[in-house]
Amino acid sequence: MKISIITVCLNCVKTIERAIQSVIKQKYDTIEYIIIDGGSTDGTLDIIKKYADKISFWTSEPDNGIYDAMNKGIRMATGDFVAFMNSDDCYVENVFEKLIPYFLKQQVDIIYGDRFCGTDEGGYSLWNNQIDDLDSIKTGKNICHQSMFMRRELFQKNGLFDCQYKVAADYEWLLRNYKSGIYIEYIPIPICYYNKSGYSEQNQLVCIEEYRKIMLYHLCAKEKEKLEPIIKKKFKVDFSNIMYKQLCEEQAGEQIKRILVNILNTNEPVVIVGAGYELANCFRVLTLFGTQIQMIIDNDIEKWGKVYEGVMIDSPLKDVYKTIKHIISSQKYEKELAQQLQSMEVENIVNISMIKEAIYSFYH
Repeated sequence: MKISIITVCLNCVKTIERAIQSVIKQKYDTIEYIIIDGGSTDGTLDIIKKYADKISFWTSEPDNGIYDAMNKGIRMATGDFVAFMNSDDCYVENVFEKLIPYFLKQQVDIIYGDRFCGTDEGGYSLWNNQIDDLDSIKTGKNICHQSMFMRRELFQKNGLFDCQYKVAADYEWLLRNYKSGIYIEYIPIPICYYNKSGYSEQNQLVCIEEYRKIMLYHLCAKEKEKLEPIIKKKFKVDFSNIMYKQLCEEQAGEQIKRILVNILNTNEPVVIVGAGYELANCFRVLTLFGTQIQMIIDNDIEKWGKVYEGVMIDSPLKDVYKTIKHIISSQKYEKELAQQLQSMEVENIVNISMIKEAIYSFYH
């Protein structure tokens, strides 16, 4: 069973070697590795050439965006399954050999698994990618394409990526194929490390609008009547979760500073509890508008001692932290946090959702 892995890249000298190594070091005999470079000028090509004997095909030429480059790779691929590994992501070590039984299933069209999600600076945590209700793909549920393997014949049967979409064409392709009646199977193992500082994460305004457009385009009349209110509600909720710095930079001003002071009920430094992606976004918007971060505390021992944007991440159990007065936490850990803080004289705990909704309301 041949697997075609496609990496598209442009000026990614800092990360491309890790991505390449994660492919060529897999313990799997029949990998076809294709790299489509968009004309890099930063040393990326030197790294690609370094591994040329391990790469089945590579090219470097201008393209019309990520999905145009991915389509080029698909046209060159000859494998039974196709997968995409972005230049700033990488595969879990020796994961391919664990997938062999699933590749051999005749009825399966797409297989997918879990992912480690985060950033190089903040660390990675395991995310369960399983979609319990596949029909929710119609209302915006997507599968991380770095954790997904697709039969190549699907691209022949149902078409390539639609390049009119600049950020969400992989979702449109998945929805298009799901509507055609394909068989998708989830595998409960981590497949890849997904870097949340990538292209789609940095263009979430565009991404969310494309999702909404795709969903409404693909619904039939009956589905549209039933699901359009759900999609519009989801669009609003998702919009409040976008990367804050991208949103706030459009209209940065004293109004948001005042909003934050009112929510936090203080001008004093605050403590962020949790070092995950959601809290990282909170960190960005607070520091952008002048709030000082006293410290970051997290229960994950592997994160202790690391520094994020000049602020130390440490244990919540140290005696020095009994002086904490103002805390920002995610809703996910609210009860756990309340138990840990019983011995602390905390003046107020702010849920991150309050900040999201305030920012959203300001722009609407």
